[in-house]
Amino acid sequence: MTATEVGIKATKDSLAEIVKAEPKRYRQAELGSVLGVSRQRIHVLVKRLNLSHLVRPKKWSFHCLDCGRPVPHGAIRCRACWLKIYGAKMVTLTCDFPKCGKQFERKESQAKRHKFHFCSTNCRNSYGAIYKWTAKLAKLVTLTCDFPKCGKQFERKESEARGHKKHFCSTSCRGDYARNYGFGAGKARVVVGKTMPNNNGVWHAHGEEIKQLVGQGVSMAEIGRRFGVSRERIRVLLKKHNLPNRAPMLVQKEVIASVRVMELRTKVFELYNEKYSGLVELARAMGIANSQIYRVKHGKRTISGKFIIGAIKAFPGYRLDDLFYVVPDGNEQVKNDRELIRR
Repeated sequence: MTATEVGIKATKDSLAEIVKAEPKRYRQAELGSVLGVSRQRIHVLVKRLNLSHLVRPKKWSFHCLDCGRPVPHGAIRCRACWLKIYGAKMVTLTCDFPKCGKQFERKESQAKRHKFHFCSTNCRNSYGAIYKWTAKLAKLVTLTCDFPKCGKQFERKESEARGHKKHFCSTSCRGDYARNYGFGAGKARVVVGKTMPNNNGVWHAHGEEIKQLVGQGVSMAEIGRRFGVSRERIRVLLKKHNLPNRAPMLVQKEVIASVRVMELRTKVFELYNEKYSGLVELARAMGIANSQIYRVKHGKRTISGKFIIGAIKAFPGYRLDDLFYVVPDGNEQVKNDRELIRR
């Protein structure tokens, strides 16, 4: 026999001795307190060992003082009557589903939160399927489609009608109106004290001027600011009329070629013999590598900020103008690039 079976047999014997000493039907909590176990443990043992004859059953022998319904042992009122007296305030409502019309009770707080009241979810679902919630809950207004070729009358919620200036009965009418007339047609924008045409009239009124500005290299953002539209609108117009959205390459070449390239030169290699014995000693005084000194001297490397700082440290008595000067760039590679641009 296992330890569990021994424990169950001992508990069964203990229960039999208790009942034999005082023959009556005990409550599970009373037996648990005598044996030193929980009420749930007694419940499990009684069910497993078929000892229901030892335990007092839960009887509905008491009745509510108000409505007369049976209540659990020790209670004097049912839950519904208790809520009426001590709990939430109850109100009597009538089901809003016309085919039902049943009266029922709900808490006052629940009744205030809803416009319609139903006795069950079936009545609520049936009401929504037949009468449509939007037709009852929302205030509807009658509108006329703003697309001239349609003119159909339709209904919309009042809140939706307030949110739009133009109203359409369908998405197809809205799309046809946008393609033919555009939104805001006939209106004007005021930009910096000037009355400018709307987005659709920009190209018809200033198409040639826009072409000239694009040819001159003016950016799309600047063109948009001049005519009171966005940069994206200018881009769409240029794409629609097969025009480049940037300046022609010829204008860019002329702008680049007109820039005069300058080169920074140094007089350090003419002055170092008076103070230093060689370029290695000069490099140590400037705090740079020997290779950098030789590369700058032979024109294989440009003068960097580190070279300028080192030169000032190595020649403290000289000004910056005495150590460096600027001349037009004579680099052959730069000349070749400029010639390539001119082509």
